[in-house]
Amino acid sequence: MALLEATSRPCIIGESLGYWLDSTDFVFAGEDHEDDVIAEVGPHTFPRDWPDVYQESDALRSLLRRKGPCAAKRVSVVPAPEEEHLEWVDGLEVRHLQSLANAEAARDRANLEVVEGWAVYDLLDDVTGAAFLAERYWWNSTADGTWIDYTPRRENMSQVLLVEALVPFAAREEVVLTSRHKALADHLLKLRFPKASRGPGRAVLLVAQPKTTSGTAGARSALAELPDADEQLAGADAAANAAIHDTTSREASPTAAEQPTHAAPALRETPPNALEQPTHTAPAPQSEDTLEMAPCVAPLPKPDPAEPAAGALSAGHIPAAASPTARHSGPAMSSEDAKA
Repeated sequence: MALLEATSRPCIIGESLGYWLDSTDFVFAGEDHEDDVIAEVGPHTFPRDWPDVYQESDALRSLLRRKGPCAAKRVSVVPAPEEEHLEWVDGLEVRHLQSLANAEAARDRANLEVVEGWAVYDLLDDVTGAAFLAERYWWNSTADGTWIDYTPRRENMSQVLLVEALVPFAAREEVVLTSRHKALADHLLKLRFPKASRGPGRAVLLVAQPKTTSGTAGARSALAELPDADEQLAGADAAANAAIHDTTSREASPTAAEQPTHAAPALRETPPNALEQPTHTAPAPQSEDTLEMAPCVAPLPKPDPAEPAAGALSAGHIPAAASPTARHSGPAMSSEDAKA
């Protein structure tokens, strides 16, 4: 798998311009992980034991708190784009490991906003909730606040935890590709896309408008068709495998006529819902530095002149991971840290 520039040709060291990832775009969190280097990072994926880990992990809370290295304004679990959102950017080329370029291209094509922040991953070389990796990341937002991520995500990961940055990033400029940029990209491509890396494929996908609207198969797109398994994770324990959606064969989804009217179109074969949580009946107890999370089905809150001070903490709702019957690009969830 080759890293590509905007012209779709393979990148050339010392010549190609782009928003290339480097070591400053990554933050590690967790005891004994602060000095980890991205060039040596191991397998990582969507946080295990979500959503409980959001409240229970000291490492995750310290990463996202207001004075943390990845201070969070809003947090959301974002699934693959819905059929409608794919239609907006039909024919758009999106590239692996180039979220800023992808978000800007989607903005220009569909008049979407660009959101900047972090994609947060669970490091699988440690126990659940002990260590995390944050990658500087960009995605899009609709007028009603729904977050959409067109960048191809790692194999065997159907959703991603995105965190909007509390403090805007400095303006990003394209730079010339160096050998360090290329080495890091090659490492991450092999780690996140092992199946694709073994073939002659290129690190670019074409967003395709679905041909039909009925059934799972009709709603698939090139963006959503990722390999079904990740052999890099074969040695992980059973809990880790369950938490990262081990993909197996499933029965065909109901026809369009049988689908509930509120259900979003399915974009891919539904994996076993290992992260499905029981119905939430009451907010979990909050410590003074627990981030506030608004319900994932509510529109993005508008600024309120009468909003309480930054240190105030109001009751929130921890959303469960996206379920097979509600596969939607949910609106972002606001977050607040009481411990400034």
